[in-house]
Amino acid sequence: MLKEYFVKQSIKEVEIEEFIRKQFPLGDYSKTELQRTPLGIKIVIYTNKPGRIIGKGGKNINDMTNAIKERFGLDNPQLDVKVIRRPNLDPRIVAKQIASALDCIIHLDRLSDGSRRVVQVAEVQGMEGDVVVMQDIFRFAQTGFKDGQVLGRLQPTGIRPKFYEKIKLAGVRLPAQLFGTTLDPTSYRV
Repeated sequence: MLKEYFVKQSIKEVEIEEFIRKQFPLGDYSKTELQRTPLGIKIVIYTNKPGRIIGKGGKNINDMTNAIKERFGLDNPQLDVKVIRRPNLDPRIVAKQIASALDCIIHLDRLSDGSRRVVQVAEVQGMEGDVVVMQDIFRFAQTGFKDGQVLGRLQPTGIRPKFYEKIKLAGVRLPAQLFGTTLDPTSYRV
C-alpha cells in the first residue's frame, strides 16, 4: 500500500514536469524540482530567462499555478522560479540553443578509399524533450568501387526542408526536383 502511494506520487511528479516543459518550450527551461512542504507542494522551475516563465505582471506563473491546481488536483501548489547560475553548463539549455541556431547539418565522413565526402545533409527540426530532432534531406548512396575509389552520389530523400522558404527569400532559386519532389507547393497560390 505504501509502495503504491510512492509510485503514484512519482508518476504525478513526472507528469507535472512534462506539463511544465510543454508550457514553456522556448523559455530556456532546464528542469523542475518538486518539494513537499507542510502547506502543500512547492514546484521550483530552473531557467535561464525567468522573465519568460513569470510573464508580464506574473500572468504566466498565475496561469500555470491554476492549471496545475486543476489538472493534477493539488490543493496549494507554490511555483518558484530560480535562475541557473551557469546556463552555459546546463545540457538542456545548451542543446536548445544549438537546435534553434542551426538549420542544417552537413556530415562529412572518410570513406573506405580514404577520401572524404559529404555523406548526409540533415535539417535540424527542433527539440523533442531532451532530444534534438533531425530529418535527412540527402544521403550518400554508394554505387560501386572502381580503380580504388568509391563511386556514389547524394540521393534526395524526397523531403523538402523547412528552411527552403528562407533560401527562397534570400533570392536563391532551387528546383523542387533537387529534393526528389516534382511539385513546389510554395510557387502556387490557391
